[in-house]
Amino acid sequence: MPSHVALLRGINVNGQRMIPMANLREMAAALGHGRVETYIQTGNLLFDSPMGPDAVRRQLEHAILRTFGFEVAVAVRTPGEIARAYADCPYQPGDGEVVYVAFAITPPETARLAAAAAVGPGSGDVCMVTPTEVYVLYRRGVHASPLSNAYFERALGVPMTSRNLRTVAKLSDLATRHASGG
Repeated sequence: MPSHVALLRGINVNGQRMIPMANLREMAAALGHGRVETYIQTGNLLFDSPMGPDAVRRQLEHAILRTFGFEVAVAVRTPGEIARAYADCPYQPGDGEVVYVAFAITPPETARLAAAAAVGPGSGDVCMVTPTEVYVLYRRGVHASPLSNAYFERALGVPMTSRNLRTVAKLSDLATRHASGG
């Protein structure tokens, strides 16, 4: 059965929209997904399902609303797509820098990709925009940058969810092992 990685947007941040990971695992198992596991509290779910990624995304979004009472956008990727997202990252953080990967929940219109990469002069931060992910190297931290998740959501016209590069690396490793039955 195919493996999937679901990345929930904006949960368990600042004490808002709380979803305990044990409850998330229980919900996913009750939906019929197999070998359900989570990684850290930010809503990273690994599981097996015969459903395709779009069907899984819609099912999880509806189930989260029914179960927890609020809407959550969910990006769904295969283990191979998570591994590719990590491998394709053009940045490695230096001292005081951090790298994030923003995952598009649904594909943006192609015409919006170039515009999303146009950033304000002097920010010092750099990004690479692809049809499925945005890679951002923050030189002075995430909160001081104009290149926020909200900026890319507006520029691309789709919801996105971000993870730091360390989390993406760990998810790549976990998803690869999960897919191989480990």
